[in-house]
Amino acid sequence: MTPSSTFFRSIIFLLLAILLTSSKEAIAQYTPNDYFERGKKMHKQGDLAKAIEYYSYALSLEANCVKCYYNRGMAFMATEKYHKSRSDFDKVLKIDPADTDAYEQRGSLHYLLGNYEAAISDYNFVIQVRPEASMYINRGMAHLEHSNYNSALRDLETAVRLEKNDPETYRIIGDVYFAKNDLETAIEYYGMALEIDPNNEQTLNNRGNTYHEMGLEALALQDYDHAISVYKNSYTYTNRANYWLKQGEYEKSLADCKKATQLDYNNAEAYYCVGLVENAKGNATVSLENFNKAIAIQNNRADFYNGRGLALFQLKEYGDALEDFEQAVTIDPSDAAARDRILDCRQNLGNSAIAQETSEEWEDWGDEETIEEDDTKYEIATASFSNDDLPEEFTARGITNYDFTAKAPAKPVMNRDIDVTTIDASEDFGASQIYENEMTNNKHSNTSSDQLKSEKYLELAEFYFKTNDYKEALQHYESALWHNKEAAIIHWKKAQCLIALEQNEDALLALDKYLTLSPSDVEVIYERGTLRLRTGNIFGAKEDYDKGLSLDSKHTKLLLSRAQWNAHKKYYIKAIEDYNALIQLDPQANSYYQRGLMWFELKTYNKAINDFTAAILDSDIEKHEYYFARGLAYQFSKTTESALYDFDKTISISPRFAKAYMYRAAIKSSMGDKDGTCSDYRKAVSLGYKVKDKINFVSHCK
Repeated sequence: MTPSSTFFRSIIFLLLAILLTSSKEAIAQYTPNDYFERGKKMHKQGDLAKAIEYYSYALSLEANCVKCYYNRGMAFMATEKYHKSRSDFDKVLKIDPADTDAYEQRGSLHYLLGNYEAAISDYNFVIQVRPEASMYINRGMAHLEHSNYNSALRDLETAVRLEKNDPETYRIIGDVYFAKNDLETAIEYYGMALEIDPNNEQTLNNRGNTYHEMGLEALALQDYDHAISVYKNSYTYTNRANYWLKQGEYEKSLADCKKATQLDYNNAEAYYCVGLVENAKGNATVSLENFNKAIAIQNNRADFYNGRGLALFQLKEYGDALEDFEQAVTIDPSDAAARDRILDCRQNLGNSAIAQETSEEWEDWGDEETIEEDDTKYEIATASFSNDDLPEEFTARGITNYDFTAKAPAKPVMNRDIDVTTIDASEDFGASQIYENEMTNNKHSNTSSDQLKSEKYLELAEFYFKTNDYKEALQHYESALWHNKEAAIIHWKKAQCLIALEQNEDALLALDKYLTLSPSDVEVIYERGTLRLRTGNIFGAKEDYDKGLSLDSKHTKLLLSRAQWNAHKKYYIKAIEDYNALIQLDPQANSYYQRGLMWFELKTYNKAINDFTAAILDSDIEKHEYYFARGLAYQFSKTTESALYDFDKTISISPRFAKAYMYRAAIKSSMGDKDGTCSDYRKAVSLGYKVKDKINFVSHCK
C-alpha cells in the first residue's frame, strides 16, 4: 500500500468520524419526547416513513421509550412490515409485561403472519383484562383460521351477547358454518348480518359463494351483482367470473377477470380464471401466459400447476407439462388427476420402459372382478370406538372449497381481503374435453380404463393399509375414487384410512359420501355418529343414533350410545328408556349399573339399589364402583348398615379409593364411631382426597 493511499484512507475515516459525531450531536439537540411528538405528527398526517424515522431518533436517545416502540410498531404494521412491527411490540412487552394494548396489537400481527396459536395466546391475556366483544371476535377469527370451529363459535356467540347489532360478528359466524360445511346455517347468519347492513359487499360476496356451493346459481349471481354495485372489489369480480365460467359464458367471464386484474394486478386467482377460460376456448398459448402470471404471484397452488400443465399438454410440450403435474402432486399428494396426467405425459414422451411397465400392470388387473359393495369393508376397520367418556371440549369438523373469511382481526381495523371461490383445473369447462381428445388414440374407452385404474389403485391401497402405511394407502384410495367416484366401498375404506391417520374431519366427509351412496347401512351410521361425537359434533351424533335406530331398533351399540348421550345431556328419563330396551335385548351388568345411575340422579333410590344389585350379581368380577354406587344409594335412603357393608366391600376391592373412606367416615360418624370416623378421614386425605369445605362430622379429628 502506497503512502498516498494510506493518507487518503485516513482522511476518509476522519471525515466519517466527524459526520457520525455531528449526526449524534444534531440528534441530541432535541429530547426523545421532541422526536416522539414530531413522529406522532407525521403519523397522523400519513407520512409513515418520516414518522418511523422520528420514532427511531427518539429510541436512539432513550432505549426504553415504550410509547416510541408502540407507535413505531403501529407504523410498521400500517406499512405491512409485520416482522419489524412484532419486534417492536415484543420490546414493549419486555419493558411493560402488563400492556394489554401491546398484547392486542401483537395478537393481530401473529394473526396476519399466520401464527394463529400465538394470536390466541395474546388475545387470551387481553380478554382476562378487557372481555370486550372485539376481543372475542379477534380470538374467534384466530380459532376459525386454526380450524377450531367450536371454539370460534363460542367466542363469536359471546361477542353477539356483548354487542348484538354488529353485522361483522354475524358474518364471521356464517363463515364458520361455511367452513363446517353447514351451508344452510351459514346462509341464515349471512342473512342476519345483511338485515343490519344490507350493503356490506363482503357479506354479499360470501353469501354468493355459499349459494354457488349449494348450486343456487341465480341467487349467487344476484349477491355478486349486488356486492359489485356497492363496491368494486377485485375478488368479487373474480368470483362472478368463475360463475360465468361454469355457465359457459366465456366472454362475460373474461370481462370480469379483466376488471379484477385492473383493480388488483396481484390477483393470482383472476389470472388463473383467464387461463381456464382460454384453455376451454382452445387458446392454449394465451392460457399458458395467464397461468404463468398466476404462478408467478402464488406458487403454492396445485390447481395452478395443473392448469398450466393442461395448457402445455395441448401445446404438446410434454416435458414441461410433466414437471407441472409432478409439482402439483408435490403440493397436493392426493391429486389423483395429476398422477394420471403424469402417466400420460410419460407415454407421450416415448418412455417405452415406463409405458410397457404400466401396460403390463393394467393387463395384470384385466381379469379382476368389478368392485362390489359387500361385507369386506368391515374387515379393514381399525378404529374401535367407545362412548364411555364424552369429550369435555369439542372441536367440530369442517370442509370448504372456498377460503374467503376475513383475513385480519377485527380491531384495529385493517384490510380484510375477500377471498375468492376456487375452481380446480380438473373441472370440465371444455379444456378437459380437449385434453381427453388428445389422448383418444392412446387409451382404451373411458369406462373400461377407469374401472381398470380404480381396481389397480384400490389393490395398492389395501396392500399399504395392511402394512400400516396409511399415508400411502390414502393416496391410492384417492386415486381409485378419481376413476370410480360412485364406488361406496372405496369411500368407506378411505374413511378408515383417515381415522387411522387421526384426520377425523376428513374421515367424516368420506363417511358422508358413503352414506349418500348407501344410506341404509346402520353400522356405518353408528360409526359416523361415534366419530361425530369424538370430534365434538354432539348433535350430529344424536342425529345418527336416531337415524340408525329408526332403521334397526334393536341395534345394541346404537341404544347404548344414545342412552349415554341422553345421560350426558341430563335427559335421564330418555336414557332410562334406552337402557330398558338394551337390557331386554342384552342384559349386561354395565347396562344395569348405568340405568341405576340414572335412577340415582332422579333420586329414586330404591330402583337405583335394585339396578346396582343386578349389576353386582351379573358381573363376572367384583367391581368396586358397583358396590360404591349402591352404598351411596343406601346412604341417601338412610339404610346405614347396608351402606357401611358396601363401603367396606368397596375398600376391600380397591384399598386406595379415597372417596370410599370419606363416605364410610360419614357413615361411622352417624353411628357414633368417632375413632373410626377420624381414622377413615385421615386415610382419605392421605390418599389425595381434597376437602374443599369444612365438614362438621370430622371437626373433632386432629
